[in-house]
Amino acid sequence: MRHCRRILDVGCGTGEFIKLSPQKIVGLDTNRQTLSICRRQGLKVKFGSAIKISYSPASFDGLHCSHVIEHFQPKQVYTFLKAASRVLAPKGILVISSPVLWSGFYNNLTHIKPYPPRAITRYLVETAPDTTYPNITAKFKLVTLHWRYRYFTKTGYTLVLKKC
Repeated sequence: MRHCRRILDVGCGTGEFIKLSPQKIVGLDTNRQTLSICRRQGLKVKFGSAIKISYSPASFDGLHCSHVIEHFQPKQVYTFLKAASRVLAPKGILVISSPVLWSGFYNNLTHIKPYPPRAITRYLVETAPDTTYPNITAKFKLVTLHWRYRYFTKTGYTLVLKKC
């Protein structure tokens, strides 16, 4: 995302990712307390839902979403992916990080469901029709998939995709 000029950090929390490049990253979150913390630090943030991203089409050439989708129901994940696709410009970069199911997953009571990377790429990369939700119109190319481990146990991933 280093080459991106305008990045949206969905579920920005206290702004740790925004701090990496505050001049080009805008945060979006529904937690007013964490947004207040961001604003006190001079970070650009907006109150809003990941499911209903209110920015214009192709507003960003980068979109970062870390540890957010596991808090969503399946239909909400699909709606988020459609919204992300809409606000991301052609050739834009989409980065999604999320935990997978492991023994500590449900220690966080706000976790609803783990979504393995294959579930995400099914809608963004593949062309095979799905019976539950239709494929998202804009196609993406898988750039990289990085797995995270804790004591030899796969605990999460970071998925990097490029909009075609």
